[in-house]
Amino acid sequence: MAGWVLFIWSRSLVPGAASSHESLRVVNLVAPCLEALGLTSLDAQQFVVRKLGHFTEYFVLGALTQLPPAPHTRRQRWIQAILLCTVPALDETLQLFVPLREGALRDVAIDIAGAACGLLAALLIQRLTSHRRSRKSAR
Repeated sequence: MAGWVLFIWSRSLVPGAASSHESLRVVNLVAPCLEALGLTSLDAQQFVVRKLGHFTEYFVLGALTQLPPAPHTRRQRWIQAILLCTVPALDETLQLFVPLREGALRDVAIDIAGAACGLLAALLIQRLTSHRRSRKSAR
């Protein structure tokens, strides 16, 4: 999990011009899909790609927090929640010191939403697999 946080923060250290160039490469790959959704302006496409990037990075982080040893106690769950809120806030703060980048509260909210969705997806998968295991052992 620490490795993934470092990956996220390494992406935030990329200066604005290089980050925009990377986003544009992704936009070029997915432009037909975005246009099919009615997003025809390059600015709108870049905005969506960048925000989906935020969401996806933190979706993975949220899911990773459920890997063994997953938190079980109330105290561990609180630590997990604090971590999943603090990392995005620090990430956006870090961007304040990078040329042509900005930290935005909107991005913190997107990041936290991604982390929450990743956590919930991991919990759902864990429940489904444990339910299957318990049904198999009952036979």
